[in-house]
Amino acid sequence: MFKIKALHFLFLGIFLFLGGERSVCGHEISVYPGLHVFYFNVGRVSANYYVLSRCEEVSSNHKNLLIIFEGSGKHSVLGKKNSHGWDSVSLAHLFNKELLKGMDILVPERISLELGAEYRDNQSGCEDNFRNKVTLYPDMIDQFLCLHPEYCRVIMMGYSEGGSLLPRLYQKLNHKNRISGLILCSSGGLSFYESLQVQKKSNLLFPDKYRQSLDILEPSVLAIRQHPFSKDMFYFGRPYIKWAYFLSYRPMDDLLTVSIPILVLHGDKDLNIPVESSRGIGKAFQKAGKHNYRYIEYKNTNHFFNGDYSKMIQDINAWISLEF
Repeated sequence: MFKIKALHFLFLGIFLFLGGERSVCGHEISVYPGLHVFYFNVGRVSANYYVLSRCEEVSSNHKNLLIIFEGSGKHSVLGKKNSHGWDSVSLAHLFNKELLKGMDILVPERISLELGAEYRDNQSGCEDNFRNKVTLYPDMIDQFLCLHPEYCRVIMMGYSEGGSLLPRLYQKLNHKNRISGLILCSSGGLSFYESLQVQKKSNLLFPDKYRQSLDILEPSVLAIRQHPFSKDMFYFGRPYIKWAYFLSYRPMDDLLTVSIPILVLHGDKDLNIPVESSRGIGKAFQKAGKHNYRYIEYKNTNHFFNGDYSKMIQDINAWISLEF
């Protein structure tokens, strides 16, 4: 029987929003049973998406769907493959094993990346940016939901960068009435710029190179705004085009217009995205008189839940059972 074994997480410089390299070791035969691979494109932008279902046909028995938008790591959203199988697999594997029974999982791939592959250099993932994702993914989800009207409960979840994108992705859906709830994990409501400002003042112990990048925040932000489409100018190890739209986009603004249930999960020792980004959502909702929000904070827990996602998944299962 295949057993999950958490590996260490590679921080890749611990870049904000990059989500690191979260992985779980495994073998190809037992990792993703019931994997269905699809292709989608809008104009010149394209990406695969994957549906994990225990059934031979997608949604042939299951009536519930979880859509997971991953962070901005450099490998496929399902992990990395070699000639013999999987070197590592992603959070989708754990959800596929431990999520409530009777729920399929849909995971959009990073733009222009193949199953199990990874971006080989700093420029190869330039297309995988905010602008392209909020163009491609809503159309992708709309089409899938049209093809599968039998799903009666659809929940969208974003992890790290995926959580920062989630409110805008939801707002751009034509069929948002099909969505039952939103989950933001290791994410929050602040813009990229606001999050960096919080980190610059934080007493948490960041690696020296990370702190050095925070020290040049203002001139770097100015340069990004002056060259928003640059693919060969870098901040936190990624090209400016990766960060440009995150500078000013505040997920909070879109979240405040959402009326369906929202669950927010965050560790209080997150070095990638400050926990203040999630704490602020509750304050904003309270001020606006909104009550469709639940926040769970994990003590002494980092961006990757210290490598143990079991409690987080249990809390998501409990929230789903309670709300729906």
